[in-house]
Order: sequence, then structure tokens, then C-alpha cells
Amino acid sequence: MNAYPLDAEKVKKIKCFVLDMDGTIYLGKTLFPFTPKFLQDAHDSGREVYFFTNNSSQNARRYIEKLAGMNITVAPDHMLISNAVIIEYLLAEHAGKTVYVVGTPALVDDFRSAGIPLNDEAPDIVVLGFDTTLTYEKLHKACDFIRGGCIYYGVNPDFNCPIEGGAFLPDCGSIARLIEGSTGRTPEFFGKPSRRTFEFIVRKTGF
Repeated sequence: MNAYPLDAEKVKKIKCFVLDMDGTIYLGKTLFPFTPKFLQDAHDSGREVYFFTNNSSQNARRYIEKLAGMNITVAPDHMLISNAVIIEYLLAEHAGKTVYVVGTPALVDDFRSAGIPLNDEAPDIVVLGFDTTLTYEKLHKACDFIRGGCIYYGVNPDFNCPIEGGAFLPDCGSIARLIEGSTGRTPEFFGKPSRRTFEFIVRKTGF
């Protein structure tokens, strides 16, 4: 018996699916066996399919390449990511302010490509991502800046990222807890389930 039985009438009204990725359509480098059929059925029914990931350790281009390696073709405007949510917000609400990004090279590249000025000496804003390249120096700087009064944002709130074998990687939310222990401050997060992500998805999909 399904733990979450589907209401057939409600399913008929769905015009667009926005799919999570890590642990939902694949795990690590392994595509779930039900994913191709679901995507084909959605396509055959005329429904739109978008992808959205909170995982801020990579960027949209890398995820498009990853899915291509699993024989799933995704148009760039159908690959949505938490990085883009916070970048769009910063460009609109904090134009010209400098940012210290605690994140991977892929996340930093997204900020640089968007034209956001980066500063690792005296920034206006600290942005924390899922940093799989985290170092003590980055943490030290971030805590000093945050303690000194910088605006502080987190890209995604997840505590763990699921990987193969039932294991997990500590994610952005876990790193934020470490920083909170030192500074007493918690960031506003921009990924799911924040309203900022909901509004971003509505704008991007038109649904």
C-alpha cells in the first residue's frame, strides 16, 4: 500500500513537475530505475518538467552535464538551482555590495559570472554554501566578518546531502550550525523550502 496514495483527479490537473535531484531521481552517480519512465510519461502527457536542486556545491552547467551522462537532456532554462535564487536576490536588493562566498569554485564562479563583486578582506555580505572545499581559514574569515556585523545569508538549509550506500555528506545547514556556535548568528536561507525559492520557481516556469 502506498504511504502517500495519489489522487488521480488532482494528478490530471498538474501542468508542470519541478523535480528534486539528489536522492529523488538519482543517488550519487546512479539513476533510479523509475526515473526514465516517469520523465517519458510526463513528456508524452504534454506536461512541463523542470529540475531544481538545493545542492550549491555545483552549478547548473555541471548538473546539465551530469544528467546528460545519464541520458537525460535538459534545456538550460529548465535546470534551476539554489545558487540562482540567492544571486537573483543579491542583484536586485544589494546591487554593488561586495560578497565573501564560503563555497566551492563552482559556486564562486556563479557569483563571478553574475557580476557580483567578491571580497575576501572587508565584504559587506557573507554567503555560505554547501562547501565541499571548506577550510579552517574560510571558517575563520567568515566568523570574523559575521561577528563584525556583515549581512549573512545561506544558500541552502540542508543538514545532509544523501550519497550512495545510505551515507550522507554534511551540507550547508550543518556548516551554518558550526558558524552559529562561534558567532551566535544564523543566516537567512534561500533554497527550498524558502518562499524565495517558491517565488523564483513561479517566475521561471510561469506556473
